[in-house]
Amino acid sequence: MTPFDRRTFLSGSTGLLLASALTPIPATAQNDGWRFVDDRDIEISLPHRPVRIAASYPVLTTLWPYGIHPIGLIAHREPAALPGLEQAGVDMSAVKVLKSAVDGWNFEAVLAAEPDLILTHVTGDGVVWGIGGDTADQERLESIAPILALRGDLPVEAGIERHRELARALGASTALEVGRADFEQIVAALRQTAAQKPDLKILVAAPGETSVFAMSSGPEFPDLAYLSQLGIEIVDGGMQDLSWEQIIDYPADIILTADRGGIPQLDHIPTWTLLPAVAAGQVYPVWRYQPPYSYLGYAQAYGPILNVLRTARKVIS
Repeated sequence: MTPFDRRTFLSGSTGLLLASALTPIPATAQNDGWRFVDDRDIEISLPHRPVRIAASYPVLTTLWPYGIHPIGLIAHREPAALPGLEQAGVDMSAVKVLKSAVDGWNFEAVLAAEPDLILTHVTGDGVVWGIGGDTADQERLESIAPILALRGDLPVEAGIERHRELARALGASTALEVGRADFEQIVAALRQTAAQKPDLKILVAAPGETSVFAMSSGPEFPDLAYLSQLGIEIVDGGMQDLSWEQIIDYPADIILTADRGGIPQLDHIPTWTLLPAVAAGQVYPVWRYQPPYSYLGYAQAYGPILNVLRTARKVIS
């Protein structure tokens, strides 16, 4: 198994295909209660604004800096393997892990948490993050609290705004602008650096002992698709496992790996050591899987990539 588990991705991914842009419908909090129409066109109705919230990892890390602090975490890994929690300032002493890839759903913990609402993402074809196609799990969760799902494969700026709408509906206010100036500054610097180094090719991948999982520059990874729009050339690996023989067909000057594991120690694999980026020492563990859909989250995700681009050099012809 590679460090980037394909099964985990398919059950907890932010998306497979990007459908047409959604028209967001804001929530209302009136005398007759609280309601919000999610991105499945399902109306969530509650007698009051939800306070006790369980949220998937991407949604929790988005909402936390806004002052919306879920009491339950739905994750695809143990919290210690999710650096995004610390980056978002999440106080895990106040959050109960309700699901992880190691233990699966802890329904006793979900019941004990007594959530008013469960927040997560959904793909364009209706796959709910953290649940996948398990209808039994979904029905059991919905018997405890309603599930509100936002699209997790929207383009970056549209996704940020949609999550800001949710945060506003949940009671956030002034904190919604946190990180915006940094985001805009980093985006401008990325665009400028891409213009100065137009030939640099970046492969985002998870190398393992027997294969390499290569990410796509398509809509299933909105962060990479946005980098492409800024003029940065992302090698499209097709979101697939490639053998060590196949990876040479995807040449790159830079290889980005996940920010949770350090540089892969694969010097015993000849093909790895022969890759131009590896030979040049241009392998950087700075790619963040599923950045929060917020200005702060994307500023934190793109800052290290900007630093890499500024120092990297062309090594393939």
